[in-house]
Amino acid sequence: MRTQNRLFQRLCAALILQTAVPWLATPAALALSTESTASKPLAWIVPGEQPILQVVVPLAPAAGSSRVIELLLDDNSLADAVVRGGTGAQLWQNLSGAKGVSLSADAGSSWFVLRGPSRQRDKVRIVLANFDLNDPQGQGKATAPTATSLRVLLPLRKAAAPVEFQLRSGGSLATLSESSKITAAQGEVPSADRNAEVRFSADAAPLNALAVGTSVTLTWRVDNCVKATLTGPIDYREPVQTITPDNGVCSGSKKVLALGEASYELTAELAGKPGSGFNEIITRTLSLNVRQLNQFATLTLTPTSVLPGGNVTVRWFLRELSANDRREAILSWTDRNGNRRLQNLQVSANQTTLGEMTFAAIDPPRDGRDTLVRLSFGEETVERSFDIERWLSAGRSASVTGALRGMAYAGGRLVLCGENGLSVSDVGGGGGADVLDDGGRKKAIGKTNDLFPDFKREVFRTVDRPPTATTGGAQRSDPHQLQNAACHAIRALDADRVVAIVTVVPSEAPEMTILSPATLTASYPVTLTPVPPVNGAQQQRRDVQIGVLGGRIVALVQDGPRDRSGDVNPRSHVNAYSISESDVVGSTGTWRHEPLLSAPELEPRYGWSMVDGFQDDRDGLILVNSVSGAVARYNAIPDQKIEANASKSDPKPEQIAGRGHLVIDSPRIGASLTKDQVAALGDGPLVNVGGTLVGLRSGLTYNPQSNVWWQGPTNPVGDTGSVVAYRGGHEPRLWAVGSAGERASLPVYSPRLFAADFFENAKPAEIPYFAQEAELTVKSRVPLVWETSLKTERTPRGTSHGTSQGTMTCTVNGVESEVAVTIARFTLAYPDRPFELTGTSTAPKVDASHKYFGGGQWDTETVSSDPCVSVTIRNLSPAKQ
Repeated sequence: MRTQNRLFQRLCAALILQTAVPWLATPAALALSTESTASKPLAWIVPGEQPILQVVVPLAPAAGSSRVIELLLDDNSLADAVVRGGTGAQLWQNLSGAKGVSLSADAGSSWFVLRGPSRQRDKVRIVLANFDLNDPQGQGKATAPTATSLRVLLPLRKAAAPVEFQLRSGGSLATLSESSKITAAQGEVPSADRNAEVRFSADAAPLNALAVGTSVTLTWRVDNCVKATLTGPIDYREPVQTITPDNGVCSGSKKVLALGEASYELTAELAGKPGSGFNEIITRTLSLNVRQLNQFATLTLTPTSVLPGGNVTVRWFLRELSANDRREAILSWTDRNGNRRLQNLQVSANQTTLGEMTFAAIDPPRDGRDTLVRLSFGEETVERSFDIERWLSAGRSASVTGALRGMAYAGGRLVLCGENGLSVSDVGGGGGADVLDDGGRKKAIGKTNDLFPDFKREVFRTVDRPPTATTGGAQRSDPHQLQNAACHAIRALDADRVVAIVTVVPSEAPEMTILSPATLTASYPVTLTPVPPVNGAQQQRRDVQIGVLGGRIVALVQDGPRDRSGDVNPRSHVNAYSISESDVVGSTGTWRHEPLLSAPELEPRYGWSMVDGFQDDRDGLILVNSVSGAVARYNAIPDQKIEANASKSDPKPEQIAGRGHLVIDSPRIGASLTKDQVAALGDGPLVNVGGTLVGLRSGLTYNPQSNVWWQGPTNPVGDTGSVVAYRGGHEPRLWAVGSAGERASLPVYSPRLFAADFFENAKPAEIPYFAQEAELTVKSRVPLVWETSLKTERTPRGTSHGTSQGTMTCTVNGVESEVAVTIARFTLAYPDRPFELTGTSTAPKVDASHKYFGGGQWDTETVSSDPCVSVTIRNLSPAKQ
């Protein structure tokens, strides 16, 4: 096929230089050639069996010359092969048929040709371009060498009269000139000027992007030649080659290697025309260049920003290498200790070579060169860099005294919770640290994500408390201001508010209040009365944590030994309570005990850290035990009855009510920590960073989507007694305050800083319940709706949504007989503790129940108002601990 294309090109080149009638016997085609002509466009019609319209358009040799030619003709003047070739725009390139495009041998690669309809009625538009019309971004890359003129050949109808057409030209599609109206009549082909007698070409393409080592053959032919010379990097021993004529023709060829940018110049002296009295000098130039490394090599870094010591994965690709390319490929980077490392890459010729490797970024970082990764291929290089995100110190806060319990961000401010009260800090107000520029001068600070200023003790305004029995029905005032109350736990409720548990009166129980940091206002506190400490309280430590699960505010209260490195303390216990946000604000509700959050599966009974906000609508909660390394995960599910009512009426009020009655799901067992990981995690803070659970000090990160723990780089913050807060959104940031008041801040452009496998909007990994599973089979004359006294998950089994028809033997009015029943099967995931299974129907009304005693022991009797009800439960798997 390649040989046929070359023969076709040579045939067209030969035909262009002839003027005899046999030349008109070419196939009906659109053909191109480059020739010299006068400064104005020329056009004429060559008669014959197939009339041909010939148009010669001059091209300026300078940069920015005419590289786009547009012709607008009557569609009834062109041959059917051109006009009827298809509907819409059609691209012709490198085809040898009736719609072919060809160039003379010295013109290089094909121009791009496009035929399509015009905005003017009954007109056809033909565009010729010296760049890829399919790629408007590539208009700067020529597909053919610069020529002095362009000859266009268009087949016409046999009866075509003189043809009128419009012509425009320019450097790009957007810079075409004004239309020139041209009339072409029948006539002979004008004689070519002297430039047509000099032809100089190369057999490789594209000449400006050759593979290193490509063999290129330069070919030349000069008619009426007196002498000629070829100059360029032909041979270091022969930079200039003299060409002598043979019967008035200087012709020949030379093979060269493409090793870089090179220019070859053919200078020809042509015999003068009779009577001219002098010869004519004509110069032709061919420029070659090799592909740049970034044209065939790719280097990528993942992620693009890491913490000091974080892992960076490098991937490289080398494509379509020449067999003659003997260059070495070397990858270089800076390792964690600051040493520059080199690695030779395996490179194979004539194929794609790829690979990847992972290294740890320098810790601590020094300068930008430490983040540079370089792929070298011979003397060429491709460079990529990544960012190292650094914790920035804001100095020690003098206002921080006593033990810290937590920190939260809302309303544009940070609220610090400690045993000596509440403090607030602005965010983005500037100040808080001395940052120097390269000249040692202090830099101005005032951007949104600047280091935070110091904390201040500001007054929170609260409403009067309601009367209590102890005050004889009169309102009482607080002996302590809220900001001075001992704070046990704090958590952001939404973008504007935080929830805090405080002890306003030292002798009374802890209370919870909702704070608005921006306005320094607070709701009245709601008393939280946890289980009193058991015997030996003087040796115990009480931890209070707070979170939000769906529409409920959850408090986790744990009593356990102060030294938590030993075995389970029999006096320890964990209890959980929840209250809806509407109950807090409206002062109408009370705390609800949440046994699932203190289930017997959660052992030991202390040392649990609670972090929330991992699913949609904040219905995901994770507990991590700093003693055993166990991980428990919870979801919140709306009350089924309220959801059913919401579907029958206006859903909004019902759903709002349902948020206050969410049912907390049984704990599922997540990937546990190893003993070494537990020791590394210690008592440092855990925080939800954009969907990942991060232990700052240890660098351990849990990805709930994949249920995997990652060991990332350690951080200079997060020691025992420190607290941390995270702000999401379009400017994510972490703030940390150490146990002695040291403040630090870190921009978090992606949770991938901590978990390499983090991905957004992904379905969480399927993980099992702590307890076992069972198969529930129910037979009843009337279909029953089944519920449990505690949240379980019931999944229908089998076909028809778990139901089928059958018979059973039962006794009715003392008579035993076979009756038709509906059989329903479910998979039941349940906690390993007692609960009751109940089933009901409305018409006829049937009530049934079955009890589970825990430990895999089920009641053998089914209590039912209908004698024809049977419940059987079969364990499917042992408990998963």
